[in-house]
Parts: sequence; structure tokens; C-alpha cells
Amino acid sequence: MLRLISRSILVLMTWGLCQGAPCDAAPIVPGQTTFYGRAIQDVRILGGTSINPGPEFVIDDLFGDGYIIIDRQAQVGNSISFTGVDSVFSGFRPELGFYTFGAAGSVGVGSFHGTIDNIIQDPADPGFAAGAPSSLISGDLTIDVPSFYFQLAGGAITLETGAEFTFTALLDGLPPRTATLLEGRVPVNEIPVYFGQELVGYSSDRRIEIRAVPEPSSMVLLGIGGLALVGYGWRRKRQSIA
Repeated sequence: MLRLISRSILVLMTWGLCQGAPCDAAPIVPGQTTFYGRAIQDVRILGGTSINPGPEFVIDDLFGDGYIIIDRQAQVGNSISFTGVDSVFSGFRPELGFYTFGAAGSVGVGSFHGTIDNIIQDPADPGFAAGAPSSLISGDLTIDVPSFYFQLAGGAITLETGAEFTFTALLDGLPPRTATLLEGRVPVNEIPVYFGQELVGYSSDRRIEIRAVPEPSSMVLLGIGGLALVGYGWRRKRQSIA
């Protein structure tokens, strides 16, 4: 419901901006987009297996920090299709040591693809008429993940999931301008994890917290503020010496 209300407000805003002015948006051009953030999931490690001879145990909120890279096709209508280039998240837990998980690219295990639908572009964006990705202010993101991997023991052990699932989110930018939650959806929340043909555990409650990317104007203001502080400190130092 909130998503519908937010989209309606955006449509009204863009309609208002277009009154009395040219408003021909060019389709967003193809290219790559990187999302940085933290992937989180709950993991149940079965006991009496090749990777865990001991008893079963559960790790809540197993997380890794990293990124997702997508290769976007040109926008068609109000949708963009994309394929996954890479997805890598890394972390450390005493029970597992250092680990990596994700899909495609770096290890060549797993894959993903998806769409951005119901795209709304901002007429006030400088790249609006050129199809720049910065012109996107709303779109429904869906990422389909047929499988993804876990790497343990410095890459010596690779585990792979055995069920497809999706992530969904409402984007406010490409990449997002504000922190965005990618929610994992699957018919059965708990999906199996295999070491070769051996069932060794389950993954559940998957989500990815995507970090916000500051607007270029915000970065300029931060830079100016930093220079001002440096200048202020330099003046104070000269005054104290004098």
C-alpha cells in the first residue's frame, strides 16, 4: 500500500514538472550498475556431515559485506532487463572462519538475472533527455537467483544452494539514493545447501541491505565543508603561533 502511494506521488510530481516544458525522456541506456551493501541470512548447519562431523548448529544473521554488479540492457517501454556480472559478500564467524558467498563472476558458481519494472524518470535530472541512469527515481527491482555459493576454508570448500529464490525492492535511484532493503522471497523459506551431492545445511530469511549512494551535489558540499574545516584549522594554528 505504501509503495502504491509513493509511486502515485512520484507520478503526480513528474506530471507537474512537465507542464509547459518539454518532457521527452530518452530510454535509459545500457551499462553496468553496482550495488554495495550487506547480505544477511540465517544458516542451519547439519551435524554428522563431511563439513561438520559434530552436532547441528544454527547461526542467526550470518552476514557478509560486499557488492552486486548487474549488466543492464537498454530500457524498453518502462522496463529494464539485466544479467548478473558478479555478487560477492565476505565475513568471519568463529564457527566458520572466513567465508564468502554470492553468485556468478568471481568463482563461476551460481547465476542471477532480473528486471526493473514500472520505471519513472525525473524530468529535472540533467540526464533525463539523454537516458542517463541518474534520471531513474522509481522502479520495481526483481532479482531471480537460481543458485548461489558459500566458500569456506579459504576457498577449499564450496557449497551451493539447491532452490531458486528472488529478491525484490523499490528503487529510488540507479543505484539507490537512500538505504534500500532487498527482501528475499521463495515458496519455501528454508532452502537446502549442498556439498557436492551431500545435503549439509539450510539457508533462510535472506535479505540484502543496500547502502545509499550520495548525490553528486552532496559530495561537492561535503568536499567544500572539509576544505573549510582545514582552512579554519590552519588559521587557528597561525593565530596561536603569532
